[in-house]
Amino acid sequence: TGVVETVRMFQGVDISALTNNTVLGNSDVEESGQFIFADSDGRHVEINIPGIISDYFVAGSNDLDTANPTVDAFVDLMIDGVAVTAGTAIPCNIAETDIVSLVSARKVMRPSGRA
Repeated sequence: TGVVETVRMFQGVDISALTNNTVLGNSDVEESGQFIFADSDGRHVEINIPGIISDYFVAGSNDLDTANPTVDAFVDLMIDGVAVTAGTAIPCNIAETDIVSLVSARKVMRPSGRA
């Protein structure tokens, strides 16, 4: 006999609208969208989305356009959670502290390693 002390659940989230799995003219495999969120204790949570669609960047800058409906929907999902059958699944960090705000959303370059 035993006592269940902890249960963890992982919810798959479709981010296909943010990225191209095949490189098209509007994405670059070396560009990632870097989202930095803060948890309720002020610690940062970093999420990188490789091959993010270039149209989601503010023209002439490295900033992601958080006013873009697709980018905004992802940010809202990370902060407000996603509705599931039993209520709402709220994203958290590895310490299980809720994500509460967006700190920054920028382009980062990751070298492909090809010469």
